[in-house]
Amino acid sequence: MHATTPSRVSNVGSAWAALAAAVFLVASTQGEVTFRLQLTEVPQEISPLVYGVNDWNRGEAGESLNYTLERLGGNRMTGYNWENNYSNAGSDYFHHSDWHLVNSESEENKSKPGWAVSMSVDHAQDAGRPSLVTLQLAGYVAADGNGTVSEADTAPSDRWAEVRLRKEGEYTLTPDTTDGVVYMDEQVNFLIQTYGLSSEGGVFAYSLDNEPALWAHTHSRIHPDAPTVAEIVRVGADCAAMVKDLDAEALIFGPALFGWGSFVDFSAPDWSSYSGEYDWFVSAYLGEMKKQSDAAERRLLDVLDIHFYPEVSVVTGTDEEGADVYTRITDSTSDDEALTQARLQAPRSLWDSNYVEESWITTWSTGGEAVQLLPRVFESIETHYPDTELSISEYDYGGHQNYSGGLAQADVLGIYGRDGVYAACYWGEIEGYVIPAFQLYRNYDGQGSSFGELSVPVENPDAANFSCYASVDVTDQTFHVVAINKTDAAQSTTLDLSQTGLVFDKMDTYGFSEASGPELVAQGSQEGRFEGSVSLDLPARSAMHFVFHSPEQTEDLLEILGSEADGTLRARYRPSVGAIRSLQTSQDLQHWTDEISVIPGDGLVRELELKPEGTSGFWRITESD
Repeated sequence: MHATTPSRVSNVGSAWAALAAAVFLVASTQGEVTFRLQLTEVPQEISPLVYGVNDWNRGEAGESLNYTLERLGGNRMTGYNWENNYSNAGSDYFHHSDWHLVNSESEENKSKPGWAVSMSVDHAQDAGRPSLVTLQLAGYVAADGNGTVSEADTAPSDRWAEVRLRKEGEYTLTPDTTDGVVYMDEQVNFLIQTYGLSSEGGVFAYSLDNEPALWAHTHSRIHPDAPTVAEIVRVGADCAAMVKDLDAEALIFGPALFGWGSFVDFSAPDWSSYSGEYDWFVSAYLGEMKKQSDAAERRLLDVLDIHFYPEVSVVTGTDEEGADVYTRITDSTSDDEALTQARLQAPRSLWDSNYVEESWITTWSTGGEAVQLLPRVFESIETHYPDTELSISEYDYGGHQNYSGGLAQADVLGIYGRDGVYAACYWGEIEGYVIPAFQLYRNYDGQGSSFGELSVPVENPDAANFSCYASVDVTDQTFHVVAINKTDAAQSTTLDLSQTGLVFDKMDTYGFSEASGPELVAQGSQEGRFEGSVSLDLPARSAMHFVFHSPEQTEDLLEILGSEADGTLRARYRPSVGAIRSLQTSQDLQHWTDEISVIPGDGLVRELELKPEGTSGFWRITESD
């Protein structure tokens, strides 16, 4: 992976690639569900940045999520002037210029250069989170806070300050607010001088503005003409080069596309100049940014950044003329059952080839085929700019006060981690069932404990009714399973460990459901011996987190527990974290062969059967090649 993911995992992933543990979700004929661990697929590291939140969600409720990335973005940031903290609302509110981003601050602080950005970065750093900060590329930013900007005052006018990427001359931390020009490199320098370089704990990453395909609509007083592909690539590459000149390790996210329409053709006037070479704008942006990077002899795009708000709509009534009324799942707080069921299924459009959502996307864009957003985007990345990471810096599935909103949010977080998304930031109110959905992964015990760092793949033959995600936490050496029951009946389930050798002596259960309400509840702990088949219960319409603890065992010691009548020995082994070992056997202590070629350093205890060949045998644990 090109961009470095902050992580606690060392070389455990490569060991798991050889051991290749996977979890299978199998529906039995009795209606039960079995989560079966098999040695078939390769797990991967979960990026910790997928549990991010957009900056405006500061507050006690937000802190309870223990989220991992803080993005300062949104429509307001396109017209933000770092020199005086004025910004413009665009079409969200009458193209109003004001101090909205710093309204809660003192008059003194409102006038301090970069104060709106500093508020966000300070908040993130106080909690030990990295920051993603938006830079301004639409050409102009608010010059004043004098309210609504009329169409007659569309830029260029004295209501706006011109944006320039580079300043000729020395930088200052107290810029001239009367010269009509705002410099982006001076803003980046301000952040470096205040917080240090990215490698020193400063701003982690910069976003190349926000939703540029909508500038002509959202910010028609700033950029009244629809941007072209050539423009957005040129200004993005130039800005990225500027940032890299000042802070080589800072990551570049871009272009923060608003949704499916911008993915397809960007609504760009010059799209026909690119459509012969590229299948959609996502590919074009990647390909053209790679050309810019190759010419500059350095990478200018680290993370492809998109926004994805599901477009799924269902019939919720009729109008006065008897025509069907469609409601989008993100636009309603209704408990309408059709909306609820549609919301539960909507996360499948991220990956599932068998799920075709009801939306204008599948009707008019995909030709009736599944959306499969992540596979489509990853294919474009692999084809046009390999090793670029993927971010979804805005998303929201709605229904916050309905159980379906919580289950969808929990489902999405599991998908992001499983499928290799690098970063994601929720956009929406932190309320209702959204809170326990985040806590399920990031603060399940109220003490900041989280889902593991290493994803264990899950095969799910019934994605309409269930979701399942599994991981290993190599830090505290626990095994985690998050299971989601979308049905209206409790499900008796089984976790089959029989083919893994894993053994546990304690299981903790946490979760939420429609019955429990929007609160994560500790369901209790069970102690005993958990091996082979373990019974798990999923309440109706619930998301549960099962945490398995390994028994006490000295690391890297092969302990013999006993023997069978046929001479087979029962042994227990716990690899040290990060170490990769092999189990070898010999009959003469001279010639050794691998019985288990790779044992991953996950810290989990497993029990092994050692079967001698002939009348005697020897075994040893050694470092794996």
